[in-house]
Amino acid sequence: MKLKLSENALKVLERRYLSKDEKGKVIETPEEMFRRVAGAIAVADKLYGKSEKEISALEEAFFRMMAELEFMPNSPALMNAGKELGQLSACFSPDQKIIAEEGPKLISEIKIGDRVLTHQNRFRKVTEVFVRKADSIYSISAYKLPTSALKITAEHPILAIKKEDKNKSGPHWIKV
Repeated sequence: MKLKLSENALKVLERRYLSKDEKGKVIETPEEMFRRVAGAIAVADKLYGKSEKEISALEEAFFRMMAELEFMPNSPALMNAGKELGQLSACFSPDQKIIAEEGPKLISEIKIGDRVLTHQNRFRKVTEVFVRKADSIYSISAYKLPTSALKITAEHPILAIKKEDKNKSGPHWIKV
């Protein structure tokens, strides 16, 4: 499938999003990046009992949406999905609890070197910490988290399964 990317989009991808080697040389094409991201997002459905065939279909659907520019994940997903860091989210409030190796911890207390639970259900070392000010924080009711609510900024949709849909279908992007 030929991607519909402008020359400027290709430059931005090369500069900010495509995988690079230890010398900074780009080692991934835009199509490979879309495949990496689609695969990492789709594989999460294993946790919800989806078959390999269903996961492959989801992966192809995510890839097609990105390739046709119908949907584009946020920057952390493009940069990190399918890589060791695996961080797909961008903006959480400082009082959001996350699961660290030593137990639940406020995200504002996380430091480089701490080990936190990733979307792949394993602990990974924190290599960078990002802090930015947001105008508004929203609270989403959630289950299977250390707290009953997920606090996030408005810019980022959440890939989640609605409680009433948990036995019917996979996750959907939910706007705050």
